[in-house]
Amino acid sequence: MGVDDIITLEDGKEFLLLLDTVNDGVKYYLAVECVNNEPSDHFEVFKEVTENGETSVEEIEDGALLEKLLDDFEEKFDDSETEGE
Repeated sequence: MGVDDIITLEDGKEFLLLLDTVNDGVKYYLAVECVNNEPSDHFEVFKEVTENGETSVEEIEDGALLEKLLDDFEEKFDDSETEGE
């Protein structure tokens, strides 16, 4: 699982992984929901979880952690935009 992958949640919703970051040794992803193979305006932040050799994701609901991660994603996005110039 990595950036540019499309994942399907248990409820059947599909998300495109846009950016990743590591915080305290844990990988997190910024993702956009895809509807009819097109990105929507619904974004989520997921935590990567590995149990018994299987990797899955969990939605982040901790407000303080979410705010920190969104700052990290914004910084990473700004850096990638600068590199492209």
